[in-house]
Order: sequence, then structure tokens, then C-alpha cells
Amino acid sequence: MDPRPTSPPLKETRPKKHTAVIYFHGMGDQKRYEEVSRLIDALDRYDYESKNKGFRGIDADLEPPNSDLTREVGYIDSVFIQRKETEITRSVFRFYEAYWANLTAGGVGPREVLTWILKQSIIPLKLLLLPWRDMQRVKRAVLTENWNKIQSQRKDIQDNDLKYLLTIYDEFESWPARRQYPQGRMRQFIEFISQRKEDAARRERLSWIARKWQRHFLTSNLFTFLTIITFLLAAGLILLGLFAIISFVLKEATSFTPTWVTSLLGEEALNPASTANILLAISAVLAATRIPYFLSEYMGDVYFWTTYEETAEKHQKRRAILDHCANVVEHVLRTDCDRIIIVAHSLGSTIAFDTILELERRNRAAAKSTSAATSKISLEKIQHFITMGSPIDKIHYFFENQTSSYHRYNRVVEDIRGDISKPPFINRRKPQIHWINFWDKADIISGSLQTPEGRKQPEIRVDNYEVSSFHFPFPGEAHLAYFENKEVIETIYRAIFLNDYNLASVSSQRGKKNYAARLVGPGKGVKVTQLVQALILFLPWLITAYLAVRALELPTLEPLLRFINYGYAALIAVWGVIGKVKGQINRLIPTSVKQMSS
Repeated sequence: MDPRPTSPPLKETRPKKHTAVIYFHGMGDQKRYEEVSRLIDALDRYDYESKNKGFRGIDADLEPPNSDLTREVGYIDSVFIQRKETEITRSVFRFYEAYWANLTAGGVGPREVLTWILKQSIIPLKLLLLPWRDMQRVKRAVLTENWNKIQSQRKDIQDNDLKYLLTIYDEFESWPARRQYPQGRMRQFIEFISQRKEDAARRERLSWIARKWQRHFLTSNLFTFLTIITFLLAAGLILLGLFAIISFVLKEATSFTPTWVTSLLGEEALNPASTANILLAISAVLAATRIPYFLSEYMGDVYFWTTYEETAEKHQKRRAILDHCANVVEHVLRTDCDRIIIVAHSLGSTIAFDTILELERRNRAAAKSTSAATSKISLEKIQHFITMGSPIDKIHYFFENQTSSYHRYNRVVEDIRGDISKPPFINRRKPQIHWINFWDKADIISGSLQTPEGRKQPEIRVDNYEVSSFHFPFPGEAHLAYFENKEVIETIYRAIFLNDYNLASVSSQRGKKNYAARLVGPGKGVKVTQLVQALILFLPWLITAYLAVRALELPTLEPLLRFINYGYAALIAVWGVIGKVKGQINRLIPTSVKQMSS
């Protein structure tokens, strides 16, 4: 008889329902299934690196549509195995893709897109000239974003002051307040606060907060306008340089290049025999061939999506994208899944957000319908919404800035649209969908999100998580690096396969629910990112100053500014090279195909 104890047999559990993941890709000429496959590869790499090796059985399949979709629905099927001491659980996961790139095929002409982009440059000044009561969504976002800074400046500020001030601000937009204060300026808002029935100390405190709020809004808009002007200045300098370089390389300097260009840049610096100038000219030609493609295929997608005016012809593209994505999510909701995680990157995040709100609007309409063919669809299965590199706040700032002098119009638009303080993001006044937003200061498209918050429940907020993927702020690479960032993929992995960070399943302890324990933000980025960005933004102004000195023929200042420009540019270049050599921060370990657990 064997005296050694025998281990009890392992119990194997197979859940009856599957978990669904819906991925919304970003802008550009994307291939169907390519971006969702990229997400799966990243999850697979993290699974291998963390030595879990539970993600396997990855395969593709099709299912017939059960919504208004006109073609079969493809998905990527997989199994996730969890091992415990006496039990093995095999769960099924299906990865879907809300593919919309085909709906913007052909894009828009680059000239039209460029004109449209230039028109947006005046938005910061336009917002500064508007009454304080207008553009409430943008202004509320500024207050909530800077609330911690404001709160740290006065010890007597109370936690409920934020919600109360936003309530007063909401009332300031109402018809009685419009009648009493038709101009709607900040000084009238301060007077409106002073008429409240609260004690004098609280009225003074709220008025002080309101002035700080206005100051942050003013500073933010002026900085945005300065940034736009700097980009336009840099574009002008690049065009000037390319024009002069190409003309010299073609040996047409005497007959083709204007004398003012020659005097500004100098013939000695633009010698056509110079190898550097020849390389610059070749680079210029290559860049010139890519710029129209970028404007048409990438910014063209933004153009389509941000055409909110229904009278505009291009709004039909936006409507087609929204309807298709809503049908995809509805199809998944009608499958036999028990939980849904929506993951979105870049422009796909704003499409995904509006899709969720669109499904809720459909439910609101269906609730009033007497037709048997129209029925509500439960959205409670959607429990995680994860965004990466999201431009939602910037889109609300630059493009969704419609306003009206009619109070009722503003309220109707807010109520019909919806926000995260309403279903399906909350359920019975409790958080239902946990929105985790990954952003990077180096990624100029992304940002910490505040505009989706509601005007009545500012405590329901996006869980913003800051990351850094590089030591130097490479904007394009930072926008794509979320899929290589271990922090990001680990969070997505745990949310999908382990159901972590689920706010809908928080249990009560002594009558209260600790939602804060399941938040992942605020994260932490590289501290020098903003410093480097400020240095880069200052460079075009230094170059302009140098060209101005040459044009004014000030020989005493020219050598000094030339030295400063060369040294400044060299500093930034060396910093960039060092950042490139260091590589990515917290990167997933690249693995070969043979190593992948799939």
C-alpha cells in the first residue's frame, strides 16, 4: 500500500456563456481584423511574459447577423484557462471588431481638409469672446480638470463646493437667469452667486472659485491658440525652407528664387552642391508626397466624424458610421454572452462613446413604442469601456461647439445626447460601466477626459490613467505605443480575462460601496515631457527671430542668434537621439511566433 497522500482530482468548470470584446479601431486606411488582431497579439504576449499561459485556442469564426447588419459577423474565438488548487476553469472569449474604415473610403480632398483645419485655428479666440454661460460642456471640463489645483489653494474649500457651483452654473443658463442677465458674462455670474441664500462666507468662497475657474479657462485657451500659431509658423518655415532648397538644387537660384528668400536664408547656406541640401531636398519631395495622403485618409476621417450639422452633406458619412457601429454592438448584445468589454483606440474612442449613447437613445425611443417589433435591448452587459489615445475632449473643444441663444435648444441637445452621468454608464444611480482612459502627454492627440461628464453628477468621472512610453516625447510613436505598453496591456488583460476593476459587481460594506478601490488612475508620466515640448514649441520662434535679424540687416545680432539656433536645435536633437536609444518604457517583451502561447 502506497503511504503517500494522493491529490484530489481536479474539477473542471466550463461556463455556459462567453465573454465578448468589441474593438473600435482608429483613423486611417485600416484593414478588417488587423487592429483587433494587434490587440490579441499584445494580450498573448503579456500572457506569455507573465507566465500565465492561459490564453490559447485562438481561432476565427463567423456567425449570422441578428441585428440590422447586412453581412455575416466575423470574430476571433479563444479560450482562457485559470488554474486553482482543485479546479480548472475554461472560459470562452470572442473578439469582435467595429470596422468602419470602408465607410470613409476615398476620404476627402487634401485641399478641402487643409482649409477645414485652418478654420479651426480661431476656435480658442472664439470661445474667449462667447458669454460665460455658453459652451458649458467645455467650461465644466476646465473646472473639473483643475479642481485639485483650485482646492489646494484654499483650506476652507469643501468637497461639495464643486457640485454646488456646477448646479448654480446650470441654473445660470436657465430662462429666468437669461432674462435677468441677458449678456451672461462672468461678472453677472458672480452677481448671480451673490444672490444665493447661503451664508456670506460660502458665497465669497464660490465667487473666488469662479474667478479661478475663469482664469484657468483663459490660460488654457491662450495656450491652445499659441500652440496653433506655433504649428502654423513651423509649417510656414518648412515651406519656405523647402522652396529655397529645391530651387537651389535645381540650379535656378538666379531666375527662380526671389531675392528676399536669398537674403533671408543666404546663398552660402543653400549651396546646391551641398550633400546635406540634396538630402534635404529628397526628404522634402518624399514628405510632400505623404502629406496629401495623411490629410485625405487620416484627417479626412476626423472631418467626416466631426461634421455634426445635419444639413451638411458629409454628415451622412457620420450617420452611416454611427448606425453601423451601433448595429455591431447590438448584434453582440443579442448573442449569448454574459459580459462585454469595449476597447477603443484614437478616433475609435469617440465613435465607441457615441455608439454607447446611441444605443441608449434607441432604448429610450423603444420604451415609448407600442410596436411589437421594437423592443429595448439590455445594455447592462457592457461593464468595461477602455480607451487609448482618445481625442474626445479635443473633438468637443474644436468641433462640437454648437451653441444657441435659445435656452431650450441647449438643454434639448444635452438631454438627447446623454453623458456618463446617465444610463447605461450608471444604473439606479450607481456606476455600471467602468471607463478607463489611457493617455500620454507625449501623445498630442490624447488627453485626460473631462467633457463626457454630466452637469448634474460630476462625481461620476472617467478613470484617467496617465502613462509614458518614451523618455522623449515622440508624438506619432507615443500615439501607437499603447499596444506595447505593459501597464496598458496588463490592465486590459485583467479587465477582460479576470473581470478586474468591475464597478457593477462592487459589494456593499456597512451599507456603502467602495468604488475607489477598483479605480486604476491617475497613473504617472515622465516629468520632463512638458519641458521638452515647450522647448520644441519655442524653436520656430527662435528661427523666425534669426530670419528677421537677417532681413533687417543687423550684423551684430546675426552671429549670436545663429549660434543660439544651432545650439538649441542640437540640444533637442541630442535629447531625441538619447530617447531613441533608451527605447520604450515598460515595454512588453517582443516574442517570436513560436513562443506565442497560441
